[in-house]
Amino acid sequence: MKTNRVEEGVSGGRKKRGKVADEVEVVVATETETEAETGIPPCPVEDPRYGDKTVAVVAWFKEYRPEEFVKRYAGRRFLRQD
Repeated sequence: MKTNRVEEGVSGGRKKRGKVADEVEVVVATETETEAETGIPPCPVEDPRYGDKTVAVVAWFKEYRPEEFVKRYAGRRFLRQD
């Protein structure tokens, strides 16, 4: 006879849909010594959904780290932002 009982730690083969993570770890960029000396502001915080493709992060790399911008985003096309 089958039962609907599920043992603890076993999902019974079914996946729960719509489950949201309890905590989202957000990495906060820290300012390095050379950036503090030159007056470059710290990199904006990345949105967990978009990572380093967050609009503010892309703009920061384009303005303050053009060499890194070219390496990271080579061959990508960006929408014009006014």
